[in-house]
Amino acid sequence: MKPGRYTAKVIEAGVGQDKNNEPQPFMKLQTEAGETITWYGSLKSEKAQEIAVKAAVTAGFTGRDWDDFSRGVSSFKTVSVSITVEDETYNGKTRTKVKWINPIKTMDYMSAAEVKAKVSSASLFAQIRSENKPSKPPTEEIPF
Repeated sequence: MKPGRYTAKVIEAGVGQDKNNEPQPFMKLQTEAGETITWYGSLKSEKAQEIAVKAAVTAGFTGRDWDDFSRGVSSFKTVSVSITVEDETYNGKTRTKVKWINPIKTMDYMSAAEVKAKVSSASLFAQIRSENKPSKPPTEEIPF
């Protein structure tokens, strides 16, 4: 998989062991194009746990703890997420990894009244329109 942003869904999840036999959460993600990549979290520090929990919840995890997470996708609701995939070099080896799992942003639409209450650009629209009017009407017709 090439570095970039993709829309994906969790198709497998659980808690495995890292190279030091410590628990390591993982989520296998499938992109809309059918490519798969696995995100690996860490539980080694408070900050790492916070990042892992945010990634899990964003990806649809509905359980209460890592025990529920270890039950796999049965503890997930199906949601689409935006994943950022990057190349990372460590000890001279480059591998592609999921760097971030983010919710897909949706636009919150404002009503006309809400827009008018926050921004008054009516005079600016009028000014731009008057500046963009031709100074003289065209004198000859354009044949088609």
